Amino acid sequence: MIVAVGVLLLAVGAESALGLVPVKTNTTIIVTALDPTTATYSGKVTTKLAKKAQDQGLKGARKCRRARAVEVSYLGSQIGKAVTDADGDWSVTGAKPPPGADVKVLVSRDVRGDVLCGVISKHSAPIP
Repeated sequence: MIVAVGVLLLAVGAESALGLVPVKTNTTIIVTALDPTTATYSGKVTTKLAKKAQDQGLKGARKCRRARAVEVSYLGSQIGKAVTDADGDWSVTGAKPPPGADVKVLVSRDVRGDVLCGVISKHSAPIP
């Protein structure tokens, strides 16, 4: 069963020491049950900056979507980690919590150290 879930963005939005406003991110979360104990968690990290650049055909359409660390967890225990690809896609296969439970997805800073991509966002999705 595949469930696409809208996400809640709780991004930390303070200005950096350089006076730049970090770019907030969002992600979709898709939970695909493989069997009663295993699931694949996947999604796509998006940003308003990347969307605007893409709509205008400008460079930077992949800004802050690629090279983001993504962690999936349940009740504080890590299910798995991934790094987004150039298009912002990510996927983790791991343990499947009981139906109705919420998994947490944390989108961390850019693993390359890009200051503008420093906002951490937290999301959750129910298990089908």
